[in-house]
Amino acid sequence: KSPLHLNQLIAMSSHGTDFHVGDIVSFLHFDADKFNYAQIRKLFRDKEGDERALITWMYSLKCVDSKNKVHPATFILGPEEKEPRRIEIFVEVVYCAQEVFVVQ
Repeated sequence: KSPLHLNQLIAMSSHGTDFHVGDIVSFLHFDADKFNYAQIRKLFRDKEGDERALITWMYSLKCVDSKNKVHPATFILGPEEKEPRRIEIFVEVVYCAQEVFVVQ
């Protein structure tokens, strides 16, 4: 599904969780058994009605586990993904304004 055929959104709700552009989310990557972190760059609904997100990977500057509070200052931005992922795979970690991270 090409991003050209998607309708861009600012926020969406999935399974009782509200997601916003800028939020930091966690997810299990297909080739790892640990949680990865990302920032939502764009939210979309495709022509079939599936909700998707484009993300920017985030790398932690310190060890993060489920007992620790995640704070945006403990991460640096990684690469931007080109293909949107289904919103259902994400767990919201923290609301984060889109302007907190700016790619230099």
